[in-house]
Amino acid sequence: DDPTGAWGTSLADPRTGLLDRLVQLGVQWQRTLAGGDTVSLQTAWSRYDFDGNYAYPDGSADQTFAQGRWWAGEARYTTRRLAGQQIVAGLEWQRNLRQDKGYALTDPVYELVARTQLDNHRVGVYVNDEISFGRDWRFTLGARADRQVSGDWTVTPRLAAVWQAAPRLYLKALAGSAYREPNSSEAYYEDPVSLPNPDLQRERVTTRELALDWRVRDDWRLAASAYDNHVGSLIELVDLGTGFFQFRNVGTLRVHGLELESDAVLPRGWRARASVALQKVRDGNGARVSNAPVWLGKLHASAPLGDTPARLGLEWQ
Repeated sequence: DDPTGAWGTSLADPRTGLLDRLVQLGVQWQRTLAGGDTVSLQTAWSRYDFDGNYAYPDGSADQTFAQGRWWAGEARYTTRRLAGQQIVAGLEWQRNLRQDKGYALTDPVYELVARTQLDNHRVGVYVNDEISFGRDWRFTLGARADRQVSGDWTVTPRLAAVWQAAPRLYLKALAGSAYREPNSSEAYYEDPVSLPNPDLQRERVTTRELALDWRVRDDWRLAASAYDNHVGSLIELVDLGTGFFQFRNVGTLRVHGLELESDAVLPRGWRARASVALQKVRDGNGARVSNAPVWLGKLHASAPLGDTPARLGLEWQ
């Protein structure tokens, strides 16, 4: 048999090909006001295009396509006017001007099978208050409220405590929650074997972490952390057993582990960063998740390119 590509496509057929393109243009402005307060504004326009054409050994061909256009921005204000406090408040927004995706048969005749066109928006507001007690303790209280594209509002809190145990040693305790809204492909994409699910709910995660940060020298930092994360309403692609697939909220995960990290600035401007983590991932029944690694390692090294501000880096994972 001739070798095939993704989805059983013919590799040698010139009709098979992919276009995956992202273009982003942004601008940022920041100013320090009287009294030391700062205000920053940023906005960006983004364009995404995907065009997948697939030819099969029997001569047929089909196409999946997606186009996205959106504006996004953020306004942030930081003040230290209250003694021992730093307050950061901000507004984030994203206007999805175009979310167009679909599936079509292209050979022997063109037939548009399914298409979804959306335009919507999301807005988020947040505030964080970092409070210092003496020279050794800092506490952060924060929260944000987000309006999702569905129109629902979600509030997520964040708490943190930092103790400076020694001039170069910090101990941290962190707790918070976040969420991930289903993207338009997960909720609305449709083809002959994929069903849309507009009722798909957001994933939720709560996290707790204990961390240590030690500045061994000005050019060398060591860090360690222990974390425990709970993920709810996990979104996964499910085989319905009827020849169809659909993204659904399938259950929960618990992830807990340990991580060690070293970050060093070396002679001649070189910089090296390495980390290793040991983690366990289990589902709601306590069973180990097979596609989650137990050990994770990362190594990153970079060097300056002559007298320019550019750097050349290499990363291994």
